[in-house]
Amino acid sequence: MDYNEPAINILEKLISFRTTAQGDGHRASYDYIANYFDEYGIKPEIFVSESNSELQNIWATLPASNGNTNGGIILSGHTDVVDVDGQQWTSDPFVMRIEDDKAYGRGACDMKGFNACAMALLPDLLNIERAFPIHFSFTHSEEVGLIGVQELLPHIKDRAKDIKACIVGEPTLCVPVEAHKGFTGYHITVTGTPGHSSRAPYGVNPITILSQLVTKLDEKATERQSKPFPGSNFDPPYTTINPGILRGGSGTNSIPAQAELKFEYRLHPGDDDQDLRTLIKDHFDQIELNKPMGTGVFDIDEYCNDPELSKEDSDFFDQIFQDQTRQSVTYCTEAGFYQSIGIPCMVFGPGSIDQAHQGDEYIEISQIGKYMHFMRTRFLDAVKLK
Repeated sequence: MDYNEPAINILEKLISFRTTAQGDGHRASYDYIANYFDEYGIKPEIFVSESNSELQNIWATLPASNGNTNGGIILSGHTDVVDVDGQQWTSDPFVMRIEDDKAYGRGACDMKGFNACAMALLPDLLNIERAFPIHFSFTHSEEVGLIGVQELLPHIKDRAKDIKACIVGEPTLCVPVEAHKGFTGYHITVTGTPGHSSRAPYGVNPITILSQLVTKLDEKATERQSKPFPGSNFDPPYTTINPGILRGGSGTNSIPAQAELKFEYRLHPGDDDQDLRTLIKDHFDQIELNKPMGTGVFDIDEYCNDPELSKEDSDFFDQIFQDQTRQSVTYCTEAGFYQSIGIPCMVFGPGSIDQAHQGDEYIEISQIGKYMHFMRTRFLDAVKLK
């Protein structure tokens, strides 16, 4: 591997920015990315977050050689990373360390490795006659509910009908991923009627209410498990439902004042979650009608709703991936959002998802080399004006 590869130098800089949810490196990261494109004569569009003025989406367009900026291809990555608290790190997670063909650092794999590759490709793109524009998208807050891409869509929706394809560069070991499941997460808090446990029949126990909901969700999970999608490439080949957190109360001699439930489901493409939404609504409607006393308060927060990515025909993807095997995965990405406004998408990036979110996160430098070789050959050939 050539350690002089520009992507490695860019990656080192990107890792140095502490872009965790509470990190102080977001603005410096945005400035670095925007200045990089400025140096090549490209003025990025900056979209300040609606929820936090310290966060931004960056959209940089390299026009076609004739100046056209309509249509083209999107290369999409997110700038934020997960936290490092509670993890074991051999060295400073925000100082890139190279050892045994691996570049270590928070975000090296997920997904600053791709961002560095996309940025390093810019000089190569400038050196060819381009048949259509290339759009570089860098979104915020992917790791905390995919907020950034949802704020970006209204700004690009009118352009979507002419865009040929979008590559979301999450780590796939340089294997194209054509489909993934959706992700919906709920956080439900129930405030009951507290009291002494000897008076249990006269209170409203929020743990009981949420436990009953978990039982109903488990029944739905079993139904789906019994009806796998024929010919599915997913493992498992059906929608999964997982209650992850159920907590409340302070002792067995008291009726809890409050309890909370966090659960998720990962929707298989072609499935419909309306029965799950109806189940949740009906469950709490019934509790409202039947509770023995007290008012009870239900706070139902759907904190994430990431659409699934479905397999879709695309001449551009057929051209660059040719007969390369394509996969389906159970984790989710921003690709489903781009597809929801009519843009064909594929997930394709360097590094392994197995390293994402881990202590001593790394990306193999050979993966960066493999990815850059693909982009400088097949991708550039597809972009060239014929």
